[in-house]
Amino acid sequence: MQATRLIGQLGAGSAFPGGGFSSQSHIQLPQLEGRRSLPSSPGHLVGASVGSDYRALCSMPRRTGRGLRRHVYARLQRTGARLVFCSSVQGCKFSSNRVSIPNIHPFSLNALLNPDARAEMMDVLALGNLCIDILSPVTTIPPPEVLKTETFLSSLAARAPSGNSLEVGGNCNFLIAASRIGLRCGCVGHLCDDRYGAFLRKILADEGISVYNLASEDVLQAESDMNRTLLCFVLTDGFGKHAFCSRYDTGPWPLLPGIKTIDHAARIALSQCSAIFVNGFVFDEMETEAVHAAVRTAKDSGAVVIFDPGPRALIVAKDAERSIMLKQVLSFADVILATVEEAAALVDLDLELRLELTSGSKDPSLPKILAEAIMNRPDCIAEWLVIKCGADGAALFTRDSLEMYVGSPSVNVVDTVGCGDSAAAAIVLGYLNIVMAKRKAMSESEDLSKRRVLEMLEETLALATAVGGATAMSAGAGRNVATAKLVRMLLSKSIRDSKQGQQAGSFGISRQAATGAIDVLGRSLGEPPNKLI
Repeated sequence: MQATRLIGQLGAGSAFPGGGFSSQSHIQLPQLEGRRSLPSSPGHLVGASVGSDYRALCSMPRRTGRGLRRHVYARLQRTGARLVFCSSVQGCKFSSNRVSIPNIHPFSLNALLNPDARAEMMDVLALGNLCIDILSPVTTIPPPEVLKTETFLSSLAARAPSGNSLEVGGNCNFLIAASRIGLRCGCVGHLCDDRYGAFLRKILADEGISVYNLASEDVLQAESDMNRTLLCFVLTDGFGKHAFCSRYDTGPWPLLPGIKTIDHAARIALSQCSAIFVNGFVFDEMETEAVHAAVRTAKDSGAVVIFDPGPRALIVAKDAERSIMLKQVLSFADVILATVEEAAALVDLDLELRLELTSGSKDPSLPKILAEAIMNRPDCIAEWLVIKCGADGAALFTRDSLEMYVGSPSVNVVDTVGCGDSAAAAIVLGYLNIVMAKRKAMSESEDLSKRRVLEMLEETLALATAVGGATAMSAGAGRNVATAKLVRMLLSKSIRDSKQGQQAGSFGISRQAATGAIDVLGRSLGEPPNKLI
């Protein structure tokens, strides 16, 4: 056993993001077995073989994780530095300018130094928006000026809901769908110890979903508004239309006041996840500092940030503090999902034009125009922009100018609640798969071909539209979101329809994409290849 050092020689004034290093920084690494450090000399970065050089790099202070991932090469090269990597150990491969690692979360220091911790890591964590949906059938859905009022909410709350009317909602739709397609997932949110909180915890546990408390006990005791689980009344007319009424609409905001930082256990979970899913309702629940702390913790540890603004995209421009939060999340988001109308709101188009775009969403040029406009925002760094077009399907655009359109399978629509949330789970799976495929290709000194990337994009969208379509076939979302079996059946039907020349949605689903999506689902679930039903 031998102590080793990672020595970085930087030019004057240079520093890793979040690091604050001097011109020559010595970082002591753990006592790990490996070769003796290579001789250091000015202008060189030397990493010792301590199980993997990547492990050595990750042993810098955690706040430098994102800098190492994105900036270390460029910054060192500008100062004339040269990177030196040592031997290949335990599946990790190195060359003069490439690093690859085994199939585990790439930037989690805890996972790299403690292999046993891998079982505790999450593929994706959802931030906030844990609530109970109370299903309320109505003959006619009232207009917004009546629906979104304290008076109407009070009238709904006055009726004691039956157990049969309760369903988990909010981010639970996304989480349950994600778990059912093979993702290890959890949530960081607020649940009270009331009847509704106990119900929600049980359902999530039954689905294999972990729950981490958003706030520490001292905050919970100090804030009276934290002593109740959030409720949302879901009004359905029996013809596929729905509307919501809750404290998310009436306030006072934030709904969970007093939270400035995230609980310690939640921070650990966020630092170990592969992706964090954030939706626009977090703007109503949490203060700016808490949102920033949670997303930054995950991002700085290498997690992918998936952002779905949802209907809150239509109102954030009217609220100064929410606009600040929106800009912060956009500055972290790797993937953005939005409907046509929500995307139009993100680029500040007026209401009349948004409605015109929504009614004309079948035109594939409109999603592209909106995607490019969002990516051109100075605060947007997203690599993917996914535009959800309802029954017509979805479109996906990448920062490097790739684009893909896939239709939705034909289904008997019962309820559209949760369709977009559940489809987002497939987008997370697809993005992580492509990240891993690119990393694997890089480890073999190759590049993932453009053709293969396009195939994977198409498979991802085909799976997403099938998951969304399967969810639409049942009422109430929550436990009624898509199952893997139903998703396979829809994709298999798409294959048969394709053979007969029938097109799914406005964009269609190719036989190749449907077949690939089935394989993606099977691999995620650890099932035999080509299992259709």
